[in-house]
Amino acid sequence: MTRRRRPPPPAQPPRVPFPVTLLTFPPLLAGVQCSGDGKDSSKPSASPLNHREEMAIDEAELEPLEFAEKMHTQQELQQQKLEMLVQIRKHNSESQSVILETLQRQLESADFDTSASIFTPEQIQGNVEKHSSSHISRDVQMGDM
Repeated sequence: MTRRRRPPPPAQPPRVPFPVTLLTFPPLLAGVQCSGDGKDSSKPSASPLNHREEMAIDEAELEPLEFAEKMHTQQELQQQKLEMLVQIRKHNSESQSVILETLQRQLESADFDTSASIFTPEQIQGNVEKHSSSHISRDVQMGDM
């Protein structure tokens, strides 16, 4: 009895390089509020499932080159976010909270535009210095009382 060989699997189209894990800012998603009935009252949920659905729709609607460019842009944005988080982690927890709150306000005022989701190291340092100077002046004023 001779065994038949299985035919090789069909060739798969080349995959677009995409990070396995997506970098998200859970505190920044706090700006998306849900009403008491559990339904979202402002923005669509930022869950990974919705993100995957959006990616599948983009892949179906866009030309392969456009989709690859979009994925490359997303990957660059994720890398910038990672670099920003590394910079933020260099500061104490109080400063980190101030930076993230400022970033959240910036995102809300920009209607959650992705370009508003990144702080440069200079902006991070500026937020820390601004917060520190406001604490120092408040402490001095309280000491004068």
